[in-house]
Amino acid sequence: MRAPLLVVGGLVMAFLLHAQLAFVFAVTVPIVLVFLIWMMRIAGPMFKKVQEKLDAVNNVMQENLVGMRLIKAYLRRGYEIARFTSSSEQLRQKTVTALRTVELTMPIILLLMNVTIMAILWFGYGHVNQGNASVGQVVALINYAMRITMALSMVSMIIMIFSRAQASAERVSDVLSIKDNLHDSEE
Repeated sequence: MRAPLLVVGGLVMAFLLHAQLAFVFAVTVPIVLVFLIWMMRIAGPMFKKVQEKLDAVNNVMQENLVGMRLIKAYLRRGYEIARFTSSSEQLRQKTVTALRTVELTMPIILLLMNVTIMAILWFGYGHVNQGNASVGQVVALINYAMRITMALSMVSMIIMIFSRAQASAERVSDVLSIKDNLHDSEE
């Protein structure tokens, strides 16, 4: 709850301090929030695929451990190594793709918020020269921008962790919802 409250509190304080300069926040913060929601919608299915590939690797390992004697008896070691390597490589590729996509959020948030700070400095310079704002107000707005940036960074990390957790929770739910076909007899 701290991160969203910092964003909202920073926005409120910025508008109370100087509404004209704080209008820059009204443009960039919604863009950042829409971007974060969009990334969450993309990351969720990607992490679900990672979870499926992890299940495939675990299945191969389980089959190899259970059938170790048969693998040795029929000289299938090379085949099983190739099968495990293929499954592991697919897991690696999906994981790398998902993590690289998620890693894009932080640089994009920082870019947008740094553009916001530059806009505050740019417009603040004009307002200070005209006498509509003081240097202290501009510095305070930059401070609020930095606090909002850190809070949005925390929110982005929470959203990405939530995307991974959601994929894992769906997989656990799938496993738990499988019906048992073994039943105890009445006797």
